[in-house]
Amino acid sequence: NSNSSIPACVIVSIDGSHAMNDVLQDLRNFKDAVDPGNHIIIADDTRCRSWFCEPPTRAWIAAIKEGLIRELACWGDHQTSGYRLGKVQGWTGKV
Repeated sequence: NSNSSIPACVIVSIDGSHAMNDVLQDLRNFKDAVDPGNHIIIADDTRCRSWFCEPPTRAWIAAIKEGLIRELACWGDHQTSGYRLGKVQGWTGKV
């Protein structure tokens, strides 16, 4: 809410449910909570081939296609762990 005195987030870590819709909703929910000029989003389990990486990876790609986030980097061992780094696009300032 715009009357809130809660400071904006500078680091957002998405690491919880591995269900595609949950991860995508987490990304959407943080859109208005980030500091527009200084923030990073880190998504866990998004650059590996393990079964649990597929849904978060699909959510990350869907968020890019929605124009919600812009990917900055990705890294991992491509087997059992991986991460993606990004920034929110289209910040609306509703912290």
